[in-house]
Amino acid sequence: MVVYVDLFILLNLVINSIIIILTGWILGKNYNFKRYFIAIMIAVSYSLLYLLYDFTWISNIGVKFTLSTIIILIAFKIKSFQEFIKILGVFYMISFVLGGAVYGYFFLESNQKYPLVEKKIDWKILAIGLIIGCCSVLLLTKSILQRNIRKQNLYKVKIQYKNKSIELVGLLDTGNQLYTLCGHKPVIIMDKYALKPLFNHDINDFLKQIPSHMWMNSLEKCRDETWVKSLFFIPYKGIGACNILLGFKPDELIILSGLNRKLNDKFIIAIYDKILVEDEQYHALLHSEFLNYL
Repeated sequence: MVVYVDLFILLNLVINSIIIILTGWILGKNYNFKRYFIAIMIAVSYSLLYLLYDFTWISNIGVKFTLSTIIILIAFKIKSFQEFIKILGVFYMISFVLGGAVYGYFFLESNQKYPLVEKKIDWKILAIGLIIGCCSVLLLTKSILQRNIRKQNLYKVKIQYKNKSIELVGLLDTGNQLYTLCGHKPVIIMDKYALKPLFNHDINDFLKQIPSHMWMNSLEKCRDETWVKSLFFIPYKGIGACNILLGFKPDELIILSGLNRKLNDKFIIAIYDKILVEDEQYHALLHSEFLNYL
């Protein structure tokens, strides 16, 4: 087998550069050309040593792990052991995704039963595999970041009404600017399914049997007259439609997420007819004024 050392070095430069740069980008580390360059050259030197010399210790898993540790310590400024573990995990994740993408595409393109038997580099397949791997890493990272951002805006709240209480998770939605017409109170939107344990049988029957767009015009059909008389009417605009939400004032509203702060008389809860999010990670859209009490 003929190996062109210059092409081998170029290949390792490209792949190791991608891995280190993506690792730093995902973790939001400051870019330092000098540190990155030294770390990449160490990785390339190891690959070259592995290729040219038949030392059994070079392929030892302990040596590979030690080398990964050295590369990470050189490439990034690390302040704690926890940060090191995080960087190491991302470093290996990117390496595995890129390697898997290249091999996977190579396997799809190859007509052989065992495509790794032929030790010939197909630059087109390698390039496409790397592009697929990079795209996979970026999409995975975007998904994780979006999920983390959403988690950071989730708060557990407790609502009490008529001697009943429920605890649920709400999403802090800065786009929620709904206020009641009477008293200009900020509105928290909650789906009716989460509120079901809070209401009596008469209220739940009304919310279930009457379509939401007819709630306001069918209030006489609700057998709980006290609840009907205490309702707030909240106009809102949906996509391509305008409607009125029914709202009520809870007896007690408490932020449970590390604060245990009571927000009684400050917010009105509006009843929404559908589940807010398919995975049911949260059941309420908290008003933007919620920020003032955190």
